[in-house]
Amino acid sequence: AVLFVDFPDAPTPRYPDGPAEIFKNSIPAAEKYLEAMSYGTLDLTFRPLLKWLRMPQSVSLLYSDLDLGMSKSDFGMGITRFMLVDGAISLADPDFDFEDIDSVVVIATPEADSIRRANALLSPDWHFYPDGQTIGNAISLGSSDWQWPGGLTIAHELGHNLGLPDLYDTSVKLDSEGNLSDEADRFAGVFGLMADSSSNSPAEMFAWARWQL
Repeated sequence: AVLFVDFPDAPTPRYPDGPAEIFKNSIPAAEKYLEAMSYGTLDLTFRPLLKWLRMPQSVSLLYSDLDLGMSKSDFGMGITRFMLVDGAISLADPDFDFEDIDSVVVIATPEADSIRRANALLSPDWHFYPDGQTIGNAISLGSSDWQWPGGLTIAHELGHNLGLPDLYDTSVKLDSEGNLSDEADRFAGVFGLMADSSSNSPAEMFAWARWQL
């Protein structure tokens, strides 16, 4: 499922056709990339709800990557993104059938610039229960993640849903603005998608990751 959200303090008056445009510019490319990386064994289907879902709380109050001007911890980010995905699912449920959905992608409006980084929520730590279905995997994308060419951020985060770990240095902490330094990419960096902390390298996945897929 692919859901699109905006917020009371970050509405999308300038993007009435935004969901369809964002979907067209990023999702098919991510689907093609992952199917190619799996040597054709993955058969992915993305089902969008092409409308903006207005979240009940302001992005600055609840969903921002920052807390009092500082980056949130990994756990704090997980809680924030769980509430974002859970809220989006609840808003979509009247118009969307989740019965056969395995994973949920939530994309924030470009206006929500305080949601900066993509994040994957993985089973068994997080679960959602719409329409009697147990969904244990989800990703949320920041306000500009979908703009990277080739759907690479989506492919990277869905790689986590499919069991692939980050191959960059996860011990490197975010700075006060929520960004990682180049030091995080010191292992392999732009030579592999799961090793690139910015997820915008046009590189293929390493052979081990492709074998896992």
